[in-house]
Amino acid sequence: MTPTTTGLARRLPWLLVFRAVVATALLVLTIAADIAEWQQPLLFVALYGVVAGSYLVVLGLALLLRAQVSPVVIGAVHLTTILLAAAMVVQATGGVESGFTFLYVLAVLDGAIIGGRPVALTMATAATLAFGAQLVLQLYEVFTAGLVVLPPPTQFIVAFVTHLAALYLVALLAGHLAQLLLTAVDEAAAARTDLRRAEGFMAAAVEALPVGLLTVGEDGIVRSANPAAARILGDPALVGRGLPAALAEAWRSTDQVHEVRVTIAGRPVVLGVRRAELRHALGSQRATADTSVILLVEDRTALEELQASLRRQERLASIGQMAAAIAHDLRNPLAAISGAVELLANPIDEATRRRLESIVRREVERLDHLVGDLLVYARPPPLEPTATDLAALLCDLQLFVGQDPTWKERRVVVDAPATLVAEVDAGKLRQAIWNLLRNALEASPPDRPVELALAERDQDGGGGLLLRVRDYGAGVAPEMRATLFEPFHTTKSRGTGLGLAVVKRIVEAHGGGVMLRDAVGGGTSAEITLPALVPGKAGR
Repeated sequence: MTPTTTGLARRLPWLLVFRAVVATALLVLTIAADIAEWQQPLLFVALYGVVAGSYLVVLGLALLLRAQVSPVVIGAVHLTTILLAAAMVVQATGGVESGFTFLYVLAVLDGAIIGGRPVALTMATAATLAFGAQLVLQLYEVFTAGLVVLPPPTQFIVAFVTHLAALYLVALLAGHLAQLLLTAVDEAAAARTDLRRAEGFMAAAVEALPVGLLTVGEDGIVRSANPAAARILGDPALVGRGLPAALAEAWRSTDQVHEVRVTIAGRPVVLGVRRAELRHALGSQRATADTSVILLVEDRTALEELQASLRRQERLASIGQMAAAIAHDLRNPLAAISGAVELLANPIDEATRRRLESIVRREVERLDHLVGDLLVYARPPPLEPTATDLAALLCDLQLFVGQDPTWKERRVVVDAPATLVAEVDAGKLRQAIWNLLRNALEASPPDRPVELALAERDQDGGGGLLLRVRDYGAGVAPEMRATLFEPFHTTKSRGTGLGLAVVKRIVEAHGGGVMLRDAVGGGTSAEITLPALVPGKAGR
């Protein structure tokens, strides 16, 4: 059965009921006229016959409809019989002077309901022809319709024209409205089908989700839960009960993301929970709304275990890398010391002896420096903050560079206030600044200075202190900056890769940060930011 015939099958019972109501109304009018002896007895016989025939047709069509006969056939029979009934009633009640000519209009309306505008126009044509034939036969006194004296011909013409116009206007209007109604019904049916399909799709998607999905009402009762939620929480009967205690905090909170650690079936479980609110309007007459909460629950236990395993592997890899780097950096000084000691065991002149002893002392200092940096990075001792004049500390470093023969061709420029006192660990901060300063001295050309600058930052910049070490060297490639502060990453052929790592560890211990930037005019600017330190609380 097509959608059109399906809709017709739904409308036919209502049309039969309406036809039975019209027949009943005609029966009541006929009985009243019969009691009042309003017309000839032959008239009442005809009317009673039309009423009885209408009841029989309604009954027969109902039986055909129940027997699932084609709705098109039933509709055709209905329209044909209702047109005949209208003609019989009009003929029995005076033809041109009948007060029941509106039955033709009802037949046109039934046509519009059954088949839209085309059937309505067909019924209007049939009704016009039937009524016109009745008028012609009555005008020529073939069937006088019970009238003793016929009205003038002009009344016949007026009756025909008015009924012609009325029937076609009703057909056009009713057909248009019926078409709109059919379109609306079809669209509503399509919308219901789409809605059912969407609901089915959503239900299937929720059922297939690998994460748990729960909806919880304002009273904390679980309204729905997918199979994944039951599996993750280890409870197959979640719906209709209170929310599990493990998720109660996430349900009450306004935060969207939570991590919950619980024990389910005797094993520790890590749950990732996402929370979102879903509001249901309770009706246009009420201003309140029912707020449900959606909880997405994901079992992250395996992910946590994998991350822990990766962290362990990274630590082991770091230890291996560190061991290899330390072995490499220890081998060169030890080889130099070993060679010098072997030569010292042989008879040599005094000048050679002093040169070899100098090599041994230098390499021992190099080893001591390496071990010291390694200890600071691996297990930094606690800070011992004291009131320190940072401007004086920079000036001391400037003086030290000027007296060191290694840097006799280098120049350090200090830009700092006369005094700037802060609670810091002077020794460790000096070591960090010296590491940056030494890198800058090695990077800068002999004819360009290294600049040390110290200033207080305003509140818009975050407050605290800013210390800058700037060189005029070739700069650092952007892809290397991310790893320069990691241990054993260096751009020097003889570097250990611990200097900048130690700087970062010391500065972060003070609650600050360090970064490298491209300096304006060339070179690199290493910037240390320290928070506004409170005396007595620095570094603690």
